[in-house]
Amino acid sequence: IETATLRAVRTSISRMCSEITQARMDEMGWDIILTSAHLGARIGDGGENYTNHTWWQGRFFSKSGKDKRFPPFSDCGDGEVQGIHGANCRHSIGPGDGIHNPFSDIDTEENRRIREKEERQRTLERRIRRSKREAMEYKAARDAAKSEEKWKEFDEDYQRKSALLQKQNKEYKEFCEANGLKKLDDRLQIAKWNRMQAAEARGAAARYKNKKGKGK
Repeated sequence: IETATLRAVRTSISRMCSEITQARMDEMGWDIILTSAHLGARIGDGGENYTNHTWWQGRFFSKSGKDKRFPPFSDCGDGEVQGIHGANCRHSIGPGDGIHNPFSDIDTEENRRIREKEERQRTLERRIRRSKREAMEYKAARDAAKSEEKWKEFDEDYQRKSALLQKQNKEYKEFCEANGLKKLDDRLQIAKWNRMQAAEARGAAARYKNKKGKGK
């Protein structure tokens, strides 16, 4: 739910900005569109189509498709889930003159490297969210347990999952620092996970580590 909500908000804002820009361009009779470019853009299937954002980013397009000097803007997949202004797309558009392009020197190889790092970052974020959900489930099951045996069983699961979560948080922080990526706390949040939940999980992780240490 959290991921879907954030994606919907980001995508809706992007779509709204695009619609406003295109409406103003229509009012001015301006046909040439310049797409923005950024490192880490999606590669999609790698072909010359709208799923490959590196293919169309930083280029001039004809909004109407009538200016034959430039490809039609429809090539960018405007309105498509995997196209420009689609789900989680960070690209924007603006009026261009067909000559001056501040994005013309984008490094495609560097883009690929950044994209791979960001995809790994997304994987680590998904793991953290999943561990938080599972830790909350174990804690709820423990608190609702009807017998001491079940309480201990679920508490052990809760401690183990909390220790894993702590390890994953550490790995995520170190990965971001090592690769020059911004740590995105909003992508680590889930519903009902607050400071109290985090503090209790840290305590559970500490108990788990202490038991493991004594076991050695």
